[in-house]
Amino acid sequence: MALMDDGGVYVRAHADSMTITIDVPTDQLTDAAACLKDLGLI
Repeated sequence: MALMDDGGVYVRAHADSMTITIDVPTDQLTDAAACLKDLGLI
C-alpha cells in the first residue's frame, strides 16, 4: 500500500511463508526502488 500511496507506484505483490514478490512495471522501477529505500525496506 505504501508504494501506491506514498510513491505513486502501482504494483502487484504476492507473499508466501518465505518470500515477498513485488511485480513492478519497468517504467516505474526507479520510483519503486526509491520508495522502498525511503521506507527502509531495502
